[in-house]
Amino acid sequence: MDQRDPNTNQSTTLGKSGLYLSIAAVAFVFGLGLCAIVGVQQGTLIGGGTVLFICGASSAFLGVIGAILGGASLISGENPRGVGITGLFLGILGVCLFFFVLSAIGG
Repeated sequence: MDQRDPNTNQSTTLGKSGLYLSIAAVAFVFGLGLCAIVGVQQGTLIGGGTVLFICGASSAFLGVIGAILGGASLISGENPRGVGITGLFLGILGVCLFFFVLSAIGG
């Protein structure tokens, strides 16, 4: 019979979900931000700026959700805390990267 605690599986799922969402957020925000910065330098961002902003903001929101899930996995008492800490860190990094790109484009 399986002797594992069902609460441990739930907290591990929180940590992994936060990590996956945070990785996706950082990757999308980085890619969209790179496209936006290059578009500003080339002068071609005029037509697609709104689309890049909406997609970048949505990706940053994924980072917020990933950070919340990573923090929740830390609070729930997960045994391997590295997954939760990494998800929390990458989620915050995705949001900060979004605001950095906004300031680089606007300034």
